[in-house]
Amino acid sequence: MVKLVFILCLTFAINVHADSYDQKVNASLKDIGKQITNIELINTEGQPKTFMDLKGTTHIVYFFASWCSPCYKSLKNIEQIRITNDLSVNILGVALDDDREAVSKMLKDTGFKGEVWISKEGRVPLLNRMFGNAYKALPYVIKVDENMIIKEHSYDISSKEHWEKVLVENMSFKDSTAL
Repeated sequence: MVKLVFILCLTFAINVHADSYDQKVNASLKDIGKQITNIELINTEGQPKTFMDLKGTTHIVYFFASWCSPCYKSLKNIEQIRITNDLSVNILGVALDDDREAVSKMLKDTGFKGEVWISKEGRVPLLNRMFGNAYKALPYVIKVDENMIIKEHSYDISSKEHWEKVLVENMSFKDSTAL
């Protein structure tokens, strides 16, 4: 009898947690197709920035952090593409990091010289599943249109070939990773 009660309680606890997780994921995914939420940002010189500063142009926003090892490779790939090609879309790196010195070192180590803004809230936007990042994972990429509407998102753009398709050919995220 005790085993049965324990199993029922455990099953109930797992189901409640699963529903809660599913609800959080679904709520986050509803950000796709909506205007990007503004957060407090600064550029690498410490000047305040806002996503609304991007209004009027389409941007790829690449979210990364100094503690994200795959982000290093992506930043190197993006920089190689950025300096050797005419990009069909603008790219902005956004560091969701609590350690600004580590971000500066990361940018130096990767050679990335593109535009980078830093979340003044560190990883809070990541933990809160903002920008449609339902799984709280990095690296994470979104495309916002000229009205700052999140048009698409991806966790899968990692290779130089994928980045070229997205940045140079303006291919959708889905199509670039399906090749």
